[in-house]
Amino acid sequence: MSAARPFPFSPRSTLFFLGFCLVTLWNDFGTARTAVANEASAVLAANAFSMQLGHSGPFRQILTAYAHSVVEEEWPDMDAKLTMNGHTHQLVLDVWRAYLTLAPTDKHDNILYANLGNVLLEAARQRNARALLLSGNIYTPVWVVIVFGFFGSVLALLCANPDQEGWQLVMEFVVVFTVLSCIYLSTISAHRFPGCCMWRPMPLPTPCPACRSIRP
Repeated sequence: MSAARPFPFSPRSTLFFLGFCLVTLWNDFGTARTAVANEASAVLAANAFSMQLGHSGPFRQILTAYAHSVVEEEWPDMDAKLTMNGHTHQLVLDVWRAYLTLAPTDKHDNILYANLGNVLLEAARQRNARALLLSGNIYTPVWVVIVFGFFGSVLALLCANPDQEGWQLVMEFVVVFTVLSCIYLSTISAHRFPGCCMWRPMPLPTPCPACRSIRP
């Protein structure tokens, strides 16, 4: 029976690199979830602020249309095409145009009008955050390192254990399975919105009933 050989360095370094990538990617899932929730909160706050301004019915109608468009149009495009929806973007512009028409004549409403503008700006920031998250952050050089690391790990295991005893085969299978699992998780979590681990737009429909329940 041959003496046990030390565990090769290549699989360990590859697993460490993959683990670092997975931790980074899964942290971004929290960022995506926060962006969606903050966007919904900003839309709801905009609806609440606009209630105090006169003739704000058309503004709230456009705001409701935007919230519906995010769920019904933009989210499917983010899933299938990795792009934002053009109609939703146009509704964003329409919301800002409607906001400009609400400029108060009474100076006492200036603070309320400014607060409305701030929450609309926050909603725009969170939408931009969603757009940036679509591109992912595993770039081509990273994939090159992952692929070469996998094949290097397999080669290192074969060279380090040429006799292929029973327990060594089990350990090699465990290592290869772990590396492949990490690669698979990296591929499905490379984007926060598409794929198996996609964040659904659950918070966004919340403002819509509130917007519709308000009368001009």
